[in-house]
Amino acid sequence: LKESVEWVPCDILDTIGLDEAMQNISVVYHTAAIVSFEARHLSQMYDVNVRGTANVVNAALATGVKKLVHVSSIAALGRMEGSQVITEKTVWQETDNNSKYAITKFKAELEVRRGIEEGLPSIIVNPSVIIGEGNWTQGTGRFFSMVRNGFRFYPIGVNGFVSVHDVVECMIRFMNSPIQNERFILNGENISYRTFFTLITNTYQVPQPQYRLSPIPVKGLRYLSDMIHLILRTSPFLTRETANTVNHIYKYSNEKASNTLNFQFEKADVFVIRTANKFIEYLRSHS
Repeated sequence: LKESVEWVPCDILDTIGLDEAMQNISVVYHTAAIVSFEARHLSQMYDVNVRGTANVVNAALATGVKKLVHVSSIAALGRMEGSQVITEKTVWQETDNNSKYAITKFKAELEVRRGIEEGLPSIIVNPSVIIGEGNWTQGTGRFFSMVRNGFRFYPIGVNGFVSVHDVVECMIRFMNSPIQNERFILNGENISYRTFFTLITNTYQVPQPQYRLSPIPVKGLRYLSDMIHLILRTSPFLTRETANTVNHIYKYSNEKASNTLNFQFEKADVFVIRTANKFIEYLRSHS
């Protein structure tokens, strides 16, 4: 597939380059973003996630792009705890539980909505935690390497998880449909972190997560992560922002996307196990 794609390098902050890259382009999938929960990356996230999205919207408007699909995040919907399920109608609220990443993704959506007002047909998708093969040292890929290497802790929270394959399939279907100027949550299933880690351990036949990370132990683990970060100069495996959210319960509805596309999302046991097996294939091919 990579060989069949014409790759055109362009910096998302290069407005002239974006205009040139979008000449004679009919549709745009905007997936570029910086995902980080480290305070030191705030400036970079704002530049790429907010200013970069504004640049993409402006270039699409200037070059006559017919439709834009913007990949946002459930983080841009804000945080609403407990039994209440978050939907596309949930109103953003300014709270301390919103990460800096969430704020930049929320502001990026405002740029897309501005583009809609100026005549750019668009779709916003809000994926939950995306699980799939890729870079095993970053993002959700780190979960699989950590668990296989003996990580046996689990936070007590609940979150939404979705297969990367479902995210891509939905994006393509929305692009090829007459639907426009709406948002859709893309979520496979709401499960606890313990269930998520257990699915991985069962695949690898290693001990299941055993140690419950309630708020106080999480705080201690965060300080340990900070110390390792300072000594080894590596990215911390647990930041202040992630520590503030992993023990909370967040649930997301996929009904609107499912009903609109007549689409059935994969359940967590399917895509988590598949991804875990892909990691094993990766290790074998690089041994």
